[in-house]
Order: sequence, then structure tokens, then C-alpha cells
Amino acid sequence: MEWRDKVQRIILLFLIFIISYILIAEDFPSFEITPKVPTAYIVGPEDVLEINVWGYEELKSVVTVRSDGRINYAMLGEIIVSGLTTEQIKETIAMRLKAFIPDPQVNVDVKEFKSRRVLVIGNVPNPGPYNLIGTVKLLDILVKAGWNAQTSKVREVVIMREDGSTIKINLNKLLLEGDLNQNIILQKNDTIFLPDITKGVVIVEGEVAKPGEYKLENVDYFLVSDLLRLAGGITEKAMRERCKVVRKNGKEELLNLATLLFLGDQGVNFKLYDGDKLVVPRVQSTKVYVIGEAERTGIIEIDDPYPTMFKLLSLAKDKYFAVLSDIKVVRDDPENPGHPIVFNIDAKRVLYQGDISQNIKLENRDVIFIPQSFIGSFSQFIDEVWPTITKTAEAIEESEDIVHGRYTEDNSTTSNRNR
Repeated sequence: MEWRDKVQRIILLFLIFIISYILIAEDFPSFEITPKVPTAYIVGPEDVLEINVWGYEELKSVVTVRSDGRINYAMLGEIIVSGLTTEQIKETIAMRLKAFIPDPQVNVDVKEFKSRRVLVIGNVPNPGPYNLIGTVKLLDILVKAGWNAQTSKVREVVIMREDGSTIKINLNKLLLEGDLNQNIILQKNDTIFLPDITKGVVIVEGEVAKPGEYKLENVDYFLVSDLLRLAGGITEKAMRERCKVVRKNGKEELLNLATLLFLGDQGVNFKLYDGDKLVVPRVQSTKVYVIGEAERTGIIEIDDPYPTMFKLLSLAKDKYFAVLSDIKVVRDDPENPGHPIVFNIDAKRVLYQGDISQNIKLENRDVIFIPQSFIGSFSQFIDEVWPTITKTAEAIEESEDIVHGRYTEDNSTTSNRNR
């Protein structure tokens, strides 16, 4: 019986041990490495302290902690403050002042936090040093540095620690998946690097709303349509049919934007990589001189790669009495200077019969004469010249009546003559 009692006691002790272990395990969960979070600010070199002693204005002092961790204060001389909290520094100063002041009331404040800093560099609006006051997490500093989750395309941050170790932070996991482990507590002298995500630059030149350089951010290339959209589209003076893509190696590819923009031809929607350039040329401008029966005369600039008589008439706008069947185009002969070539153009056949043989291509410095019909000349004479002549005649007749005494007070020279 005794050995049975011993066995029961051993089993009972074993059970008590197991239960105790379980209870202890519940009170102390599995060990995790967590950063030490200071309960109060710890003063370090370059911090600026303001020291006040109540009732003793002359003991007020603003001091900077030197690189050796010391300050020089009033009659106390040098005091080691680095590694202490402001409360501990206050107690140290108060204890040493008791030799001169009964029950001194000391207050110590950190005026400038310079010993605990981090440095933000890279693709962020406001890079530079930032102070760590209390417990500061990554997002706190990023926001201070101007990083914006809505507009910034940076999604990876590298933190380089004072001991040489590095930590990679995935901002997508933090912002989109709610992984708070990515929002780490920063340490003194951390360097926070936001890498430039630009993979290159593509250039657009010529007749677009916003020519210039466009960065490839998070993409390897732009389609021509993408680049045009970023550049605000082409202008009215763009020569759509004769655009080109100039590759980084100098090779050129011709591009008809009209087929892409109006027909949706994706075969010409080329990919543009880093260093490539899209060139949208301006429509060739031709200047001619117009005289005669047109609403616009003088120098007229035609923005068209193929300036024709029909295009000119749509710009100059002939007058009612213009003789369209006998328009003269005078052009200098480059092979025989001083002896111009004259073309007789029947524009009526162009406008009303579709005769393209009369719709000649115009060239720079052409002189176009649009004559006026006889009826038109006579009508102009009646409307503009004849009123002047009749007024002049009436004035002459009136002066003769005065000379011969036929002028009355009511200016009725007619009645005098009838008498």
C-alpha cells in the first residue's frame, strides 16, 4: 500500500506541475522582438535646452548639449546630460543647486530637438532631416516630407539603420492590405530612401498642346496614343500625315497620325521607349499676294501642305463683281528671273464644274489678281463716285445763285429760278 501512495503523490505533483506551466504560459505569450519605445525624450548631443529656476531670473539659461554630452550651466559648471530625460536633468540640477539655494524649483525643457533625427532622401517633395519627438512611425515622417498616398507613385521605401542594416517597406501592403507591421517605429539616425521610379524619358516635339519630356513611371513604354493624350493632343496646324518616331539609336519611322486618330489603325500606334522621340511637324505655310476683287487682299498665309486656288478663294473670299473666270496667277520663273509666268485660271470651272485642272497648286510669292467686271465698275462708280460729283455740282450752283442775288433766306434757289 505504501508504494501505491507514493505513486499517487508523484502523479499528483506531476499534474500540479503541468497545470502550473499552462497557467504561466497563458500569462506570458510567445516571445516577439519588439523595439524599445522610450517613455520620455532622452536628451542627446546638439539638443538645445532651456533651464529655469523659479524666483531666480538670472539663472535662466538656454544651452546646447555638446558632442561630449555635457552642458555648462551657471555656477554649477559642467553637467553630463546626454542619455538622460529632462526629468532626470531637472533633478540633477536641483540637487546641486541646494548648496546655494534652499529648495530650488527647477524646470528643463527641450527647446530644439536635434539629437534624434532621421534623414529623408529621394523621390519626395520635401527631403531633408526631421526630428524624432517621442515615438514616431514611418508614415508620420513621410507625410511631413510631403509624400501623398493619392498622387505619389512610390510604393517601396528603404530604411537604412545606423548599424548598417536595411529594411524594405512595401507601402501597398500598408495602405491597401492594412499590414501595420510595415509602419515601423523609426530610430535615431535612420535614413529613409524613396527611390526614383522613373524608367526613362520620352520626348514629344512640334504641334502638340504641351510639347516636352514625359517620364516613364512604373511603365516600360508609352504608346503613341498615350503620349498624345499626355501632351494634350495635336494642334490645328499639325501635319498629321507626315509625323515620325525617332528612336534612341537615330532610326526614324514614318507615322500617319490621321489613320490612327480617325480610323483607329493600331498598326501605327508604335511603342516609345526611353530616349525615343515623337515629332509632329507643322503644316507647310505658303504666302501669296492677292489684289483685286476680294474681301482679303495683300499677303495671305495658307497653312496647308497643298495650297490650291480653291483653298485661297475660301480664305480671300471674292466679292460679288469679281470675274472668277479670268483670274491671273503671276509667278516668277526661277530659270529666267525677271520674266514671270502668267497662268489664266477659270475658277468657275473649279467651283461649279469640279475641273481640277484649273485648281492649280500655289507657291510662295505668287501674285493673284482677281479682276472686276464692267458692271461691277459702273456700280461702284454710281455708289461711291457719283454722290460726290452731285454734291459738288450742287455746291457750285448754290454759289452762283448767291453771286447773282438769287439766294433767299429759306435757301429756295429753285423757287427763285422758277420765278
